[in-house]
Amino acid sequence: MIISVISDTHLGFASGTERAEDSFQGFEQALEKSMDSDIILLAGDVFDTKVPTTEVMAKTMALLIKPLVKQNPTKIVDSLEKDMTHVLPITDRGIPVVALHGNHERRTRDSLNPVQALEKTGFLVHLNANGIILEKDGEMVCVQGLSAIPENYFESSLGEWDPKPKEGCFNILMLHQLFSPLTYSKLHVNMLPKGFDLYISGDLHEKKSIKHEGSTLLVPGSTVATQITKESVNRRGFWRIDTKGGTEFVELDSRPVHYLEDEIKSSDELDKKLSELVHGETKPVIRVNITDGFSESEIRKKYEDKAIIIFRKERQQTDTKNIEVHKLSVKETGRKILSDNIKEAGLNEKIFQEIFEILLENRVDDAINMLVKSDELNTRLNPSR
Repeated sequence: MIISVISDTHLGFASGTERAEDSFQGFEQALEKSMDSDIILLAGDVFDTKVPTTEVMAKTMALLIKPLVKQNPTKIVDSLEKDMTHVLPITDRGIPVVALHGNHERRTRDSLNPVQALEKTGFLVHLNANGIILEKDGEMVCVQGLSAIPENYFESSLGEWDPKPKEGCFNILMLHQLFSPLTYSKLHVNMLPKGFDLYISGDLHEKKSIKHEGSTLLVPGSTVATQITKESVNRRGFWRIDTKGGTEFVELDSRPVHYLEDEIKSSDELDKKLSELVHGETKPVIRVNITDGFSESEIRKKYEDKAIIIFRKERQQTDTKNIEVHKLSVKETGRKILSDNIKEAGLNEKIFQEIFEILLENRVDDAINMLVKSDELNTRLNPSR
């Protein structure tokens, strides 16, 4: 079978700016180039936010109609710990789309995330610690997936789920996590269970491919450049897999991205560099490092019709590797501090993490209600008592 592996489409990214259509254009291209595939996999962060606007949901559904109505003989024939009552019959009519939710879509246990909403409306199959088996012309592919989990819980959650390859199938394990040595992470690829034919991981925005335990671990990268880094200049795209052998990275025709790393010493030098980069119909995104003394407003005014320019003031040099190792989002830092304090107190971590997630959604009353349920509190806070 031919399988398209797409990830981190971040639909709705840069809403309200001139880059508002970039995420949709990237996803549309990826789907169009996947119309000859037998299966389409989405490895998380389909959306940029956990509660997309109705406009973003409508645009997403309009794009997902394309694989839904495409004639395709691939069918879902079995499931592994997946409640198929949530999957509408229409989902199995076209090219099957199988998706994870990522950290951008992760919500509390009782809240519907947008990827689950797409499953309930028939556009895809959502996986989280479960799997499905698909068949075409006698060939079987088993896709098992674990959606995004906070780093501290990944190993225990994976161990509790304990996925194993299915005999007689081409076995795929799909995740949405960061792993070393692909990037800085305390999670290592050696934590992954053995025996799968293909491992897929979303979250990292640059494409990667490494050998692991005699198999391959693929990272598709993002279909839209959301953070402009040195690696963002690389072309966006997705992986195309042939289960009979062969892997190809399919590039997308996306907005050009440039990163001017060298220090710009004069206005003339900056003007020359920018003029070399602005050509073609699509405005490029250009990130430049500048020292004090430049007029950003004048530069923006001159190039406003030619480029999207992002300035970054140079500050005192720091140990960038150390920053990368310890870099955490505010939310992840909060989770880590909370986790450390709870462990030190000998309390049950899961209930407080659930409250933390509820607070992130501004559901203060719900969080308070959980805390004041005193009858359950003692046992839930410390079940060993």
